[in-house]
Amino acid sequence: MNLNNPNKEKVGLIAGYGELPHLAAQALTEKGFHVICCALTDSAYKILNDEYETYKYSPVEILKILDLAKKLEVKKILFIGKVLKLDFFKNLHKLDLKLLSRLKEFSDFSDDSIQLRLAKYLEQEHGLEILDQTKYLRSLFPAAQIFTKRSPTEDEWAEINYGLKIAKSIAAEDIGQTAVISNRSIYAIEAIEGTDKCIQRAKKLKTFWDKNKDIFVCKVAKPNQDQRFDVPTVGLGTVKAIQKNGFIAFEANETFFVNQKETIAYANQNNISIVSVKL
Repeated sequence: MNLNNPNKEKVGLIAGYGELPHLAAQALTEKGFHVICCALTDSAYKILNDEYETYKYSPVEILKILDLAKKLEVKKILFIGKVLKLDFFKNLHKLDLKLLSRLKEFSDFSDDSIQLRLAKYLEQEHGLEILDQTKYLRSLFPAAQIFTKRSPTEDEWAEINYGLKIAKSIAAEDIGQTAVISNRSIYAIEAIEGTDKCIQRAKKLKTFWDKNKDIFVCKVAKPNQDQRFDVPTVGLGTVKAIQKNGFIAFEANETFFVNQKETIAYANQNNISIVSVKL
């Protein structure tokens, strides 16, 4: 349980998958906030519950979360950690009828549509402030550099630049933030399944042609990225999805790089190159 003084200013942490929720909770605590966590996944609940005041909800139980915020007098909230859209769709049956009727107003169910509508609803109708995900985690935003022993060759840099260009194009269309390429061919672009499964899909496709050629995983921020939601993240899970002999390139100063020490060690052991690139 969080031992913070409950009389301190409160922040509601809406926690998805990955390591970022725990890192954010630590950073907020160090800044003097009392952190109240709403875990949207079993893994987030398991990680946070031992140290912080934590409650478990599904991704669509918005009104229950709002009731909790009102009860506990929470005025600031931080969305952090990946929430898969598939989890949202699988839990639609739990959505309050009032909110379910609002889905008819959506022209599409892109990430931007869902997130911006949610932000408007929370801010204008419930008076909540949604915090920038990067405000207390700027130290996880590395500048352009090569992190690993393996450095790209001139030809490999050409592959990386091509992949980053493709990733930026799909990010601009709000499709995803990751492109996986090899031999200047696009093997997979991230869609509803998330980065790690996108990589796995690309690896399966590569077995049909040029299977010995390394893959390049390229991840970027959206143009005009709303840093309250879905800031791109790279970590150990991303590297383990590649397994061996590949490249991860991500946009410098715009991407969270979590668990860096362990991630870099794993990459070095498996001949994987990790680089951040200024775009």
